[in-house]
Amino acid sequence: MPPRTSRATVVWRDGSAKKDESTAHSSAECSVESARSGLARYDRQVVYRYRPEVIAALARHGLAPQAQTAPQFLRDAINDLYRFEIRRLRAELLHGSFPKAEYVPRVLDLRGKYLLLSMPMDEWTLPDGRGSR
Repeated sequence: MPPRTSRATVVWRDGSAKKDESTAHSSAECSVESARSGLARYDRQVVYRYRPEVIAALARHGLAPQAQTAPQFLRDAINDLYRFEIRRLRAELLHGSFPKAEYVPRVLDLRGKYLLLSMPMDEWTLPDGRGSR
């Protein structure tokens, strides 16, 4: 059985429309064409330029961002590390590794190591045209 053909109006992402009167295309061909043209428009790489103090703070946690590394990815990684350490600290308290009076100072010390989490992600990067990375 031959593929089903139809005359279609293809609407591109930019809002322009093209009516195909001359030849009938299968719906699969139209979707492949529109997917290819859509990918061509979105084939740009985003480059992030991080502030030097952010790079230093990330390095203290063993993270070295590349120019394509998104801030959200890095924040999630740091947040996971923080949550792991705070849970470990609580487990040590419950196990009796240190007295309860030392818990709050230890939590505050831990929070101090993760100050980057309190900084808005918009401030992690530099505006275009400046930067170390």
